[in-house]
Amino acid sequence: MRCIRIDAQTVAAMAADAEDILALRRLLQAGDMVTGTANWVVKRNGEYSRPDKGERIRVTMRMRIESVSLDGMLDGMRLGGSVLEADNDMVPRGIRHTLHVGVGDRIRIQKGRWTDLERRLVRRADPQGFVLVAIDRRECGVARLTGTHMQYTQDIRSGSSGKRYRTVDNTARYVRDIELAIRTLRQDQDRIMLFGPGTTKNQLANHLAHTNPDWGASTHEGIDSGGQDGIHLFVGSDTMRAAASGSRLARASFILDDIMQQAGRASDRFTMGYEQTRTASGMGAIESMVYSDGLFSHASEADIISLLNTAEGSGGALYAVDSSTDLGLQVTGLGGIASTLRYGLPISRS
Repeated sequence: MRCIRIDAQTVAAMAADAEDILALRRLLQAGDMVTGTANWVVKRNGEYSRPDKGERIRVTMRMRIESVSLDGMLDGMRLGGSVLEADNDMVPRGIRHTLHVGVGDRIRIQKGRWTDLERRLVRRADPQGFVLVAIDRRECGVARLTGTHMQYTQDIRSGSSGKRYRTVDNTARYVRDIELAIRTLRQDQDRIMLFGPGTTKNQLANHLAHTNPDWGASTHEGIDSGGQDGIHLFVGSDTMRAAASGSRLARASFILDDIMQQAGRASDRFTMGYEQTRTASGMGAIESMVYSDGLFSHASEADIISLLNTAEGSGGALYAVDSSTDLGLQVTGLGGIASTLRYGLPISRS
């Protein structure tokens, strides 16, 4: 989450991904002041005006929050409250309105008192991004990993059909198309990681070193597929864990592996599913936790927010994963949530 401290009570924040949306949902409460930008419909009164039509204008408004809820799953949230101020006189003060906040939207949050947990949530550093490029002679997949979320582009094809058929093979254009896809996704400070079978990744690395030396693209071995299949293989591989061991996705993957190993040993220091994890969280036993958007089909939003805040408030390390990665799908299959514990608990595994 990108945050700027304005004063002791006020923070300007922008969610960079779905995990940040959930972090904002967890720290916003009734009574907080939020400033954001919303659409406002201005009704026109006239002889030929239609009463059900109006002009949409963008308005920056300051609201006192009365209700907070996620919009759908984790792609946005709705803030309901009373308008205190607005930069347009057409907006009545005191009227109730709903502010929609999504990824990339900037808001200003003002609280009378910030708790330690809320301060940790807004101080959470921006996750370093990784641009992943899975390339072979015929196709290339490009994706950007931020935190635990993956954003894909459409696979790029070279025009080569392999060894069995002779076709026009324009390697130079293929490499330029990949460079353009990388440029579209890449943000400052992102690491670029190239992998796939054969030497095509090395040709791409040489090209990027010549045209964009500041990108610092690196090559990695051990992945024998290009395209999105290659990206899926890389994200779940030891190569990825070694190359990006500091990423939130790598840490979440280590935690899930630990949980699965403990399950195989019939250990009592892990949980799977909402009920087991809620019990352990209430006892302050959570050491680390991974959860997915699939958790919201097992409990109410309010109960889930309470569980997450209780677990992190007692020192647990929390990682949200979504269905854009295989890891997110695995966690969903385990009931949407799993955790490691600081000590063994006699929790029912039925």
